[in-house]
Amino acid sequence: MEDEAIVQLFYARSQDALIMTAHKYDRLLHRIAGNILCDPRDAEEAVEDAYLRLWNSIPPNRPKQFQVYAIKLCRNAALDILRHTRRHKRDGRRDILFSELDACLPSPGEIGARLEEQELAAMINRYLGTLDSASRQLFVRRYFFQEPLEDLAREAGLTKHAVSARLYRIRQGLQKYLKKEGVAI
Repeated sequence: MEDEAIVQLFYARSQDALIMTAHKYDRLLHRIAGNILCDPRDAEEAVEDAYLRLWNSIPPNRPKQFQVYAIKLCRNAALDILRHTRRHKRDGRRDILFSELDACLPSPGEIGARLEEQELAAMINRYLGTLDSASRQLFVRRYFFQEPLEDLAREAGLTKHAVSARLYRIRQGLQKYLKKEGVAI
């Protein structure tokens, strides 16, 4: 079933909208939630929460890209669960992942002082638009979907070291781009 037809089912308030969404995107949503949460039960909760968020937001929203919209709701649900369950604990895997970006992004305090988060996101998106498709996909899958290096390497047919080196070069390029745009890092 096409995405527009699924959105129409949401507008008609048909339960089939959720069934069709699950049929088409359940594996993808579980993969995204699983990458973020590392716990199958939490991932399942995030996916179920994403379905509820879809149901509650369509209508009034009418997403132009339903798949992207569903992914975003699932990712946000997973991040909400992660924040809730890890509020007082440190998550070493996330610390390592985000430490990779520390050198090329301003600290949260500087973001508030120098520019709005939306402006920073727009700059990052512009930079990603300058990359070839494979590099852009690696960056997004690693830092947005939080996929492990091993998975990225296997699917790209590269070694883990090659993927790591490529991501390093992308981060260095991002850092140079943001400095050129006047962002204090």
